[in-house]
Amino acid sequence: MRSLLIASFSFFMLVIVTPLVAADLRGQVLQGNGAPAGNVTISLKEGQNSRTATTNGSGFYEFRNITPGTYTLTIKGQNEQVRVSPQGTERNIRLP
Repeated sequence: MRSLLIASFSFFMLVIVTPLVAADLRGQVLQGNGAPAGNVTISLKEGQNSRTATTNGSGFYEFRNITPGTYTLTIKGQNEQVRVSPQGTERNIRLP
């Protein structure tokens, strides 16, 4: 019984001490004339990890459940640094 109690307490403390934090990065990509840029591929890279998304017809994109931190966004050869906060981040981009 004592072992079970200690194991349960240890698991409970692990859950409380190490919260899982995930955030979202979203925004809109616009063409140089201000029109939405639909069907554009966006890469999000941090270290060796990378993900891609494609804008919808209104130019909106979203990366869900990413770890807060600094990433490189690449759109049509254009690189930007973006900091994703724990509350989530919105980054709109205008293409040349």
